[in-house]
Amino acid sequence: LAGYHAGMGLMLHAVTGIVLFVLFIVHHILNIRWFGALFKGRYGLKRIVLTLSDLILLALMVLSAASSVMISSMVFSFSPIPMSFGWRNIHVVSTTWTFIVMIIHLGLHTDGPLTRLEGRGRRVEVAYAALLLLSVLALSQSRILGNLTLTENEAAYRYGDLAQTVFSVLLIPGGTIAVHYLMKALRKILTWS
Repeated sequence: LAGYHAGMGLMLHAVTGIVLFVLFIVHHILNIRWFGALFKGRYGLKRIVLTLSDLILLALMVLSAASSVMISSMVFSFSPIPMSFGWRNIHVVSTTWTFIVMIIHLGLHTDGPLTRLEGRGRRVEVAYAALLLLSVLALSQSRILGNLTLTENEAAYRYGDLAQTVFSVLLIPGGTIAVHYLMKALRKILTWS
């Protein structure tokens, strides 16, 4: 889904998007108790940030799904909804922000295991640094920043779908590590005050 650009595999993109949304619904069904626990218990820093990321991710996924329905006539000829480039733009922005917030969400969930791995020595820190550097490089070469704000058009990109997909996938491990370090810094700041 991340490597899609106009004219390339639109049907596959649509079907994969539908599968992703179905998996999103299944994920929420499997975690239905989370909704019941929203107003129970104490909220520390991690729970506040995680809950905010969850709620933002939920809203973005709903917007992504709604905008995909509004542009469904691009793929499904039986769709009675006329194609609108305004909705296409909303779809590009909402799905890109969904990807970014998903990385934050994943980083918050992996913060504990990443902290435990840190204690295993210098090699782990070097691996974290390498993944962060690789992610920064991937971000600089991807279309993600342009898609977040629709400030660049697809003609400006030097790389095709496969490269864009690789760049997007490389952002995930480095992004989760960046979130881990951000949470570590926030914990230090909060214990100082």
